[in-house]
Amino acid sequence: MAEPTPTAAPGGRLLAGDVDAALRAMSVPMLVGMVAMIAVNLVDTWWVSRLGTGALAAMTFTFPVEAVVLNIAFGLMVGTSVAVARAVGSGQADEARWLTTHATVLALGVVAVLSGLGLVLQEPLFRAMGAEGPLLDDVQRYMTPWFIGVPFLVVPMIANGALRAVGDAQTPMRVMVAAALVNAVLAPVLLFGWGPIPAYGLAGAAIAGVIARFVTMVVVFVVLLRRTSLLGLAGTTPQRLLRSWWTVLQVAGPAAITNAIGPFAVGLLTVMLARHGPAALAAWGIGARVDAVLLLVPNALAGGLSPFVGQNWAAHLRARVADALRRTLVFTVVWGLGATALLAVLAPWVATLFTADPAVQAQVTTYLRIVPFGYAFVGAASICASTFNAVDRAMRASLLAVLRSLGIGVPLAWAGDTVAGPPGLLAGLVVASAVTAWVGVRWMRVYLWPLGDKPTGVGPALDAESLRVWLARHDPWTGLAPSAPTVLALEGVRAYPLGNRRVGLYVGARELLKLHASGTLDLPLPVEIGENLVRLGVVQRHPSHEHNGRYRLETSATPATDTVAWLIGLSHLLYALSQRGAADPITQAEMATYTRTPQCVAAMTAAAARWDAVAPA
Repeated sequence: MAEPTPTAAPGGRLLAGDVDAALRAMSVPMLVGMVAMIAVNLVDTWWVSRLGTGALAAMTFTFPVEAVVLNIAFGLMVGTSVAVARAVGSGQADEARWLTTHATVLALGVVAVLSGLGLVLQEPLFRAMGAEGPLLDDVQRYMTPWFIGVPFLVVPMIANGALRAVGDAQTPMRVMVAAALVNAVLAPVLLFGWGPIPAYGLAGAAIAGVIARFVTMVVVFVVLLRRTSLLGLAGTTPQRLLRSWWTVLQVAGPAAITNAIGPFAVGLLTVMLARHGPAALAAWGIGARVDAVLLLVPNALAGGLSPFVGQNWAAHLRARVADALRRTLVFTVVWGLGATALLAVLAPWVATLFTADPAVQAQVTTYLRIVPFGYAFVGAASICASTFNAVDRAMRASLLAVLRSLGIGVPLAWAGDTVAGPPGLLAGLVVASAVTAWVGVRWMRVYLWPLGDKPTGVGPALDAESLRVWLARHDPWTGLAPSAPTVLALEGVRAYPLGNRRVGLYVGARELLKLHASGTLDLPLPVEIGENLVRLGVVQRHPSHEHNGRYRLETSATPATDTVAWLIGLSHLLYALSQRGAADPITQAEMATYTRTPQCVAAMTAAAARWDAVAPA
């Protein structure tokens, strides 16, 4: 039987070293970048306000349209970042390059459509939204250059996502800060004119943003070309291009939908609050801005977590994933509780910073003494959503967003509003956040405790006779049926039925492999083992999870009995090595059975040392 030989382990920056340090290295730069982007919006709004109420109203009209484009861009960025991180974690450098390059091509196509449609349809679109006369003229003056500059907004986001995926969070941060500084300098100059530069009025704000984004696009692509190998068309085929697009869109689509749901739900809540008068509505707007500031830290942490989990999950470093998730959840809860306690005391003072109206101050104080009770839950739900995107469960992230907003958020807010007015509405939102976090953490428990007593959602384990009967009943595995007692005699191995057509072999909650009634075998392996088995023709990369370090054997192409028995023993040997070490008698016995050369022993030992099965208690 062919054996694995040493090969290079994955080279991702996030696969080794202190977990806290890695999370800080990803999250702190993201936080700085997010603050810079918020500063850009505040600076633009302040300068535009100097032009008068009409200009400010026109700029406000554009926010929903900008939000749609930003949600699409954000989805593409998340899809690219997650896909590239998994490719890096599974040791596929060429795949990471193709994904980055092809995602950039996809983004260019998407923005060409968005930009073209925006330029052609902006007048009827904004007219339908209620803009007329001089207000509509101002909106078009602002949005015409904005739509022309859409490519400079979207494409750098894709590039920044790819850089974060390989562990470089510093470059995207510097790019975002530079964009903020360029915009801050250019906005007043182009708005009001200076020296030979004419005053462009409201259009100047948009032009300043376009120039700033163009500069960032040039900078980020220079970095990609000079310091990484993430760009290049070599090896591209139409089939590979379409496969890359599908890989990115599997996460990008749900992520874009997820981000679009929030603004829609906020619109419904705004309608509810509007019935209680201007004071309630003004307090809602002020409270939302305070929320945005205090949730920056957990949101940045969730954003930095995604590439970390993507790399380590694809490399099967389940212990590091579990460690990171526990640390981020604890930090998020502590941060949320601290912010809640602080605002309970400072709420009246914070209210006076935003308004001198006593009625609005009272409403803001109420808001800041109710809504922050949900901060810990909102942060935990963000951690869960980021994790699901990273481990190829993007639909779960979308379901959490739907649950928190339209599923139970809006209904509970309506019920609370009916019973107790605005305070009841706010309390309903807190309850919705708590329920969403509880659901998310329950769904995520397999990642938090990867070596539990048994896999989640399975029934009783099969005994040796039941496993033998299942194998004998399905033709591809008939030859393996007599080995059922031997398989279950391996230390800790249990067999569980996974529906009617599959059986999984596990040690605790750790999967060794799955047997499909059709004759397909799926198994997770460290890349230094799996890729050698691919090279030797024993297995193939899994067609649906090739970036997650999963492999497949088809019995139609390979004699099943000997190969499968050997792969079962090989997979268990990795577990024994990581649990017991190479000197343990049980490990040595398995090593003698399932390896034949010193080279093979070295490969297995190196892989097991990296692929540590033990998660922190």
